[in-house]
Amino acid sequence: MKPNKLVRLFTALLLALVLCLACACDNHSSTDDSSNQDDTQSTPSDDQDQEGSQDEDKKDPSGSEGQGSQGQQGSQGSQGGDEKDPSGSESQGSQGQQGSQGDQGGDEKEPSGSEGQGSQGQQGSQGSQEGNEGGEIAIPEWKGEWVSAIFGGGPFVEGKQSVLDDVTSSGFNTIMIWSVHIHGDGTLYLNNTKAVDNGELVIGQASVEFWSKLKGEGSSIERIELSVGAGGCTDFEEIKKYVEKEGTGEESVLYKNMHTLIEATGADAVNFDDESCYDLNSAAAFGKMCAEMGMKITFCPYVNIDFWSKLAKELGEDADRVYLQCYSGGQLNDNQYKTWWRVWALSTGMRIIPGYWCGTGAGRCMASTVKSKLSRETDYTTGGFMWLYDDMMKMKSPNSTKDYAAAINEANPHKDEETPAEAFMKELSAVLPEKKRG
Repeated sequence: MKPNKLVRLFTALLLALVLCLACACDNHSSTDDSSNQDDTQSTPSDDQDQEGSQDEDKKDPSGSEGQGSQGQQGSQGSQGGDEKDPSGSESQGSQGQQGSQGDQGGDEKEPSGSEGQGSQGQQGSQGSQEGNEGGEIAIPEWKGEWVSAIFGGGPFVEGKQSVLDDVTSSGFNTIMIWSVHIHGDGTLYLNNTKAVDNGELVIGQASVEFWSKLKGEGSSIERIELSVGAGGCTDFEEIKKYVEKEGTGEESVLYKNMHTLIEATGADAVNFDDESCYDLNSAAAFGKMCAEMGMKITFCPYVNIDFWSKLAKELGEDADRVYLQCYSGGQLNDNQYKTWWRVWALSTGMRIIPGYWCGTGAGRCMASTVKSKLSRETDYTTGGFMWLYDDMMKMKSPNSTKDYAAAINEANPHKDEETPAEAFMKELSAVLPEKKRG
C-alpha cells in the first residue's frame, strides 16, 4: 500500500475514534441531567380556593377601631399583602403590627392575625410535607368526634336568657367563652369585666348561672372552653412573667385564679390563642397546670406551625384540638387548604377544626359557604368553628345560629355512621337476655 493511502486510512480511523468518544461523553452528560431532575423534589401544588374575591378576603374587616381590653391598640387590618404564610415566613419583624384581634366596640376582639414573628422563617413546614409524602407520619386517626364550635365574647359573659336559649338549641356542641385576659397584677378579666382577683370570684352571679345552664338536658352543648389571649394583647407575656416569677404551684396567682374561673364556668378545656409571645416553656407549664385541674388544652393558631407542633408534643394527650383560623390573617390556610390543612394536622398530630368568620361582607362567610368549604377536604379535619357569636346573634335565616351549626354538622362525612357509643349499645343489646332488655 502506498504511503499516502496509509496516511488517509490512519486519519479516518483517528477521526472515527474522536467521534465515538464525543458521543459517549454526551450520553453520560444526558444521564446525569436526567438523574438530577429525578432527584429534584417539588413542593405540592396549592389549589387556591376561588370562592369570593381574593382581594377582599385578604382584608380584615375589623379595621383599627377596637382597643384591646388591656388598652392595646388593635390592628390596622390585614390589608392586601398581610395574608400570612402559616409557617410565619411572610411575617414582618419579630412583633410586626399587633393582631387584628382588637376589641369590637371596646369589648370583643377578632382572633385572626397578628403579624406573627418573621424570625420563624419557613420553620421546616416544607420538610413536614416532603417527609409525610414518603409515608413516615400517619394521618391523625378519626376519633369519632365532629366538633361544631362557636366563639362568643360579651354575650357569653352577660348571662342573658335569650342568648342561652339560642345557643343551647342551636346544634353547636362546643362553646368558647372568649376572652380571658391576664392583667399585670394577675387579675383575670373576661373582656373588660373583672372576673377573678386573688383567687376570689368577683363577677356577677348572672354570669355564673348562665354558664351552669349551658350544658344539660335538652342542650346541644357538650363542652365549654375558656379561650385565653387574643391578637394585640399581652396575656401570654403575662403568663410567662408569672411562670418565671412564681411557678405554677397551687399557691401561685395563676393557679388560684384559673382554678376559680374554671370552677365558676364549668369549663372542660382551656383554649390557647397566643398570637405574639410564642414562648414554649411558659406555655407548656401553663398548659400542664390547667391539665392538673382536669382541663384539656386546645389551640387556636393561624401561623407559626413550629411553635404549635412543639407545644403539642410537650403537652401530649392533654392537648386534643386545633382550631385553625382560616380568615383574616389566617386566610392562606383557606386559600391553600390542600397544603396547609394537611401540614397543620401532620405537624401537630391532631386533625384540625377550620374556622370562619360569619357574615356577608368582605372576608366573611355565609352558612352555605361554610358548609361548602368544610366539605372540600375531610381527611385531615374533625369539624369546624365559627367566629363570632356577637355578630351572628344579629343575623337571621338562612344565616342564623342554627343555620351555621347545621352547615358545620352537615359537612361531617361520618354523620350517617354509628358513633362508638351507639355501636357499643347495639352490641350490648344483642347479647343481653331478652327479658333484661330495656
